[in-house]
Amino acid sequence: MTTTIEIDGYLERKLDLLVGLGLYATKSEAVRDAIRRLLEQTDITKIALDMYLKGMVSLGFCCEIADLSCDEMLALLQRRGLKPKLGVESLGELESEVKAIESADSLLFELLPLAVLGRYLKLDFVSLSEKAFFIAEQQLDEIPFDTRRSVLTLLGGDESRLSVVKGVRGAEEFAAKNGLSIGEASSVLSALKIKALLISDDQRVRDIARISGCAVASSVSFIVYL
Repeated sequence: MTTTIEIDGYLERKLDLLVGLGLYATKSEAVRDAIRRLLEQTDITKIALDMYLKGMVSLGFCCEIADLSCDEMLALLQRRGLKPKLGVESLGELESEVKAIESADSLLFELLPLAVLGRYLKLDFVSLSEKAFFIAEQQLDEIPFDTRRSVLTLLGGDESRLSVVKGVRGAEEFAAKNGLSIGEASSVLSALKIKALLISDDQRVRDIARISGCAVASSVSFIVYL
């Protein structure tokens, strides 16, 4: 992707001077170097955390712009004594979500629940229920390697009820508009496309999904259902 930057007047004269002095071969090179220096001096992780704690972006989006894995971001929050905004907030909400899962025919799993169920709890949840399970194609890129390996193994089975939802459009625009990672946005749009209940723990993802007309439940609710 190419970004065009318009520069004229005072700034352009300064760039011409830098090139004329031989410090840079071209004005484009000078601009690239200036942007690189700006990014190096900016605490992007702090900015990402501030946006997340204010509820402006999801944890996945926060990880994207800070260039950290989900595990690294959760560890960073823990070190700073900060609580991630995840899961259900009340027993009543938990009970409501369990009922929603019971009545749903198909479930689509977002990144965090997959990590919790497949990696930390070692649950072969696909074999524990008769429901159809799905994952968004673009979400696969954001899943930790060991969890992705397990998911791909399940996808390769002849009788597997875990399928990938493909062909979802507009994920990048939806992500940018709502402060989600592309994988999270793809999960919401995929769940809407196939009319599945979305299993998600991130509060921002859950809120955006509900606003968009998608039913949502947390991984805790799914475990209780099992």
